[in-house]
Amino acid sequence: MTVSTFRSRWGSYNVTRAILACESETNSEGTKKQSVVTFETTDQTETVSIVSKTLFLHDDGHTFESCYDGQRTTLLKTEARKVYGLRLREGFSPETALIY
Repeated sequence: MTVSTFRSRWGSYNVTRAILACESETNSEGTKKQSVVTFETTDQTETVSIVSKTLFLHDDGHTFESCYDGQRTTLLKTEARKVYGLRLREGFSPETALIY
C-alpha cells in the first residue's frame, strides 16, 4: 500500500493505493497472464475506486494490459474493505510481483 501527498492550488490531500495481484499463468503460446486489482482513495472522500485488469507479457518481452476486463467500481470505504478481503481469499496478494 502506498500513500502519496498531492498539492494543488486548493490544498493538499493524500492518495492511498493498494494493488493486489494473482500469480501469473503462462498459456500454450508463451504469453504470461496476471490478474490485478487496484484500490485507490483519498482522505477527501468516503469512497474507493476499484479497477480490475489483466496484464499480458509475451515471450518477446512486449507487455500490455486489458483495462476493461473488469469494471471500474466506486464503493464506500466500508464496502471496499469487504471486496479487499474477498480478493485476498480468492488468492490475490499485495506481495505478488507484477509481471512488468
